[in-house]
Amino acid sequence: MKGGMLRAALPALVLAAGCSARAGMFCQQDSDCRTGLICVRPALDGAVADGGGFGICEPARRGQGEVCFWTSECQMPLVCSNTLGQYTGNGRHGRCILPPPAPDAASPAADLTADAAPPVDGSGDAAHDGDM
Repeated sequence: MKGGMLRAALPALVLAAGCSARAGMFCQQDSDCRTGLICVRPALDGAVADGGGFGICEPARRGQGEVCFWTSECQMPLVCSNTLGQYTGNGRHGRCILPPPAPDAASPAADLTADAAPPVDGSGDAAHDGDM
């Protein structure tokens, strides 16, 4: 019985002793995590987490221009340039950059089907030019 009470009290003792959570450990706020880590809590129904529930200590997100390996390492809405084929000198890492703009669907370059269609009146039909 004495061992069971000790096991139940151990998490409180660890937190009271000031041991910060390492990457991948549960947290409720940034101060629960070691230096360089932040507490990332899932959004509930698309809203920002309000402090309720637990999160996971993860490395702080990198800013624009900082070296990355995965887009998840970058702050939103940045992406890691290596996902776009743009690498740093080592050929593996990229930099956190703003994503390129999406192609505009209304631009002429996006729709070339009208240029490739045959004329509607048949005036370009060389096989029947002498029939009239």
